[in-house]
Amino acid sequence: MQKRNLLDSVTIPLERELREKIHNALQGDIVELLSDITEPSKAPFYLQGCKDGRAFKIEKGFFKKYYNLCEEVKKSLNFKEDVDVYIVSNPEVNAFAILRASEDHPHTIILNHSLVQMMTDDELKFAIGHEIGHLIKRDARLNQLIDFVYPKDTKMPPSLTYKVSLWHQLSELECDRFGFLAMPKLSVCVSALFKLTTGFDLEKMEMNIEEFLSQIPNNLEYLFNDDFELEGSHPVNPIRIGALQIFSKKCASDKATVGYFDNMMNELIAEMTNISSSPLEKDLVKFFAIGGLRMISLKEEFQEEEYKVIISELSEFILNPKEYLEEIANDDDIFDTLQNVIDDILEVEPDLRDLMLEYLIRIALADKKIESIEVDTIMELGESMLGFSREEIAKSFANHIQKSFSPDILALV
Repeated sequence: MQKRNLLDSVTIPLERELREKIHNALQGDIVELLSDITEPSKAPFYLQGCKDGRAFKIEKGFFKKYYNLCEEVKKSLNFKEDVDVYIVSNPEVNAFAILRASEDHPHTIILNHSLVQMMTDDELKFAIGHEIGHLIKRDARLNQLIDFVYPKDTKMPPSLTYKVSLWHQLSELECDRFGFLAMPKLSVCVSALFKLTTGFDLEKMEMNIEEFLSQIPNNLEYLFNDDFELEGSHPVNPIRIGALQIFSKKCASDKATVGYFDNMMNELIAEMTNISSSPLEKDLVKFFAIGGLRMISLKEEFQEEEYKVIISELSEFILNPKEYLEEIANDDDIFDTLQNVIDDILEVEPDLRDLMLEYLIRIALADKKIESIEVDTIMELGESMLGFSREEIAKSFANHIQKSFSPDILALV
């Protein structure tokens, strides 16, 4: 299979879309140039380990079995770029890939010794195939860009946080597909995943993997109905295994049925992206949309900064906030439902009324202009719908002005 066709076969369209959006949002073409200059690649830590006996490079001369295994995986994935594979002394059951600094250097894959000791040769093929998938996809490049723009302890904006987390998880699902192509036996892939994520040796435990696989649809249904939240860079095991099940069936299908399994995968991803799963969160999303539209409808001209506040808030809960906002805006009775939405929120969590008032005020101040119609509207909504007094609303307004208001500089010249 040609490399391009291989990449196309494992690609999840939403992963590609998110990758491009994140790269463009972070001005990747320019920022990567600056990153390469200011943070050049350093000598790998494991090279020193090779000198003092804490790491070994897999070479044909003295690690023939593992060398041949790695070469077999590369061949199965049609990956012809140089890769140095190291076994490193580390008790954590893990493996990771390091993208080469330039075309003159090899890529690197690190296999912790605990992983090598725990896994069978076939399971190692899955793990190594997964890591080569990261190299083929050049995932490290986007991760470097994200880490450069948002270094450790720097808070990422909510509008980006969810998309980055979802991209990470979809990327892992894609790399699991590379692992499957390197070891196209689903039971082996599942066993390898459990050893990686939990340390469980399913063979030693004499688990009936086929029976376990038959229960995955029920496990997924329970997971998504239990206020599931997308967390971390790796999907939970039921999602990874469910996605691999679908991909394995797709690989074994004919052209006429490929679309069926693509639809199954799309349904799984749709459940993953349904971050606003609880009734309270769904009501909050409605409030942010309807309340935001109420505020920006006060002016005849479109206010981009105010619109950005709404989109940013919605982005913390849903994947496509622009489409959602447009859908809400097409409802002729949109503003008539605002009181019901607020009542539903306050019935569950009364303290959220402060957050809702502050949201409306942030929209009003976003364009650096405080207009009487906005103040009057917030006073009206705050009193009649949120239960504040005029004094309380005025104090909240004053607090935001004193903390964050910045005048329009053009008004001063």
